[in-house]
Amino acid sequence: SKGKVDAAFSAGWTYGKIDYKETNITHFSNLERYSSTYFAPLQNEYNLSGMMDFHLDSMSVASLSVSYINTYKKNRGRNSLESYDLANNMVDSGSSYSFTRTPRENLTTSFYIDRQWNSTDKVSLMADLFRYNYHNYYDFFSNISRSDGIETNDNFISNGNSLLNGFSAALDFEKQLLWGVMLSGGGKFTLSTTKNTSVYDVTTLPLQNDAFKYTENIYAGYLSLDKKVGNFEFILGGRYEQTKIKSVSNAEIWKTKSYGKFFPDVRLSYNFNNGSSLALSINSSIDRPGIRNLNPFKYYVSRYGIAVGNPELRPSTWWNIRLRSNIEFNGGELNSELTYARLSNIFDQTITMDTISNVSTTQWNNAMEEKVFSFETSLYYYKLKWLKITAIASYELSKTTSNQVFLIGSQKGFGQFYFTNLRFIFNKQQNFTGFMQASYNGSERTINGRIDGSFNMSCGINYSCLKNHLQLRFAVNNILSSKISGYTRSNDGMYMSFRNNYRPLTFNFALSYNFGKRINVKSKSYEEIKSRFD
Repeated sequence: SKGKVDAAFSAGWTYGKIDYKETNITHFSNLERYSSTYFAPLQNEYNLSGMMDFHLDSMSVASLSVSYINTYKKNRGRNSLESYDLANNMVDSGSSYSFTRTPRENLTTSFYIDRQWNSTDKVSLMADLFRYNYHNYYDFFSNISRSDGIETNDNFISNGNSLLNGFSAALDFEKQLLWGVMLSGGGKFTLSTTKNTSVYDVTTLPLQNDAFKYTENIYAGYLSLDKKVGNFEFILGGRYEQTKIKSVSNAEIWKTKSYGKFFPDVRLSYNFNNGSSLALSINSSIDRPGIRNLNPFKYYVSRYGIAVGNPELRPSTWWNIRLRSNIEFNGGELNSELTYARLSNIFDQTITMDTISNVSTTQWNNAMEEKVFSFETSLYYYKLKWLKITAIASYELSKTTSNQVFLIGSQKGFGQFYFTNLRFIFNKQQNFTGFMQASYNGSERTINGRIDGSFNMSCGINYSCLKNHLQLRFAVNNILSSKISGYTRSNDGMYMSFRNNYRPLTFNFALSYNFGKRINVKSKSYEEIKSRFD
């Protein structure tokens, strides 16, 4: 296959609107405020991507790909509120309207080369250049009428922008050593800079113009040794990450940080002759905060409700010890996991309330530490010709400890989750199928509050024809679903209770046509930072 070239080009378009509704009651020490917000985001998105594989020989390939995504969202919001004092007398009432436009463009260019010398020894290099441009145009108007007849009108227009530029590269290799030991290793770095601006125009509220620049450089390296002895397999490895960050607000340096940490990865497994297996592992990793959650900007949901970023967010780390089993049987398999985990500096949104201004402020914080003991089991059954079954159940005992002075010290909780997916096959060719799935999340308690149990159910059909080139899909999501309810604690014994409709009845229709043959899409080295920016 030396000299062979594979090329692929894809284009897609997505259009749709979903209606949401949030309702909450903020319980201040001197009043209660009832708030209801309705918003209907409309999304219009298209994407273009192309890639080319050039085969150096039968075991090596070089690839180049380019991807462009353009998304335009419009969101009209309407908020209504009423406030009552402790004697149930109305203090004020009003409404606010907002119109948000968030056009964004993502452009990435990727290079990949995979060189393989034999069945065990190979090296791969990937490099990605990426640019994400996110705009936010926000028009806001608010009218509040007090019980004494005084009216307050507020309005503003703000233009915001987040521009992320970065470069990422990763090198990975595998080498067969003496005595059948497999050595894996590699390194990776990601260099990124995000420039954020917020400019207010025609504002009656305090001016919030700001410029925030966040630079983050991550360097990582890992090594792993893998040895098989009979049915046993031993893996001993670890990864070290070094991170350097710098945050600047309005040309004044806020903070420069540098931190490094080692994350071990140790696994012992036994593979039975029938395909079943049993494994014990100890590993750890790191989660970094969302990039735009770091912005110290204020976002007005209403005159009395503000969301604000937090540039002091630190990464969250975790480690766990896990016992995993896989049982193969005639027509299916059963997987089970027993896990003990400890998590530090967990991200969560916390609320503080001001009893003088009666304003509630929501902010991301490193809110808690957590210890978790969990059990999860999943069943895959494919014996029947007309039905494939997937079922999952998980349970966990947890204890959360507060990192915030205004939250309670600790909270024990019990969580449960159930999921079932039924895939129906309507013909012998298996190109006409249907699905039905349902899930249930049990009530969860932490030091930050409680989320009540919720459920939802969806179904759909899939059909492919013309030798599987043409594919059609129709789905109905949230045929049966519950609202998301619960409460969030605040300072001085105050709290906010909520009941939000995030799962409205939704209809999806998808159509795609594939020309030629599919080629493998290479993994990208920037996926983590992309998810944090989204």
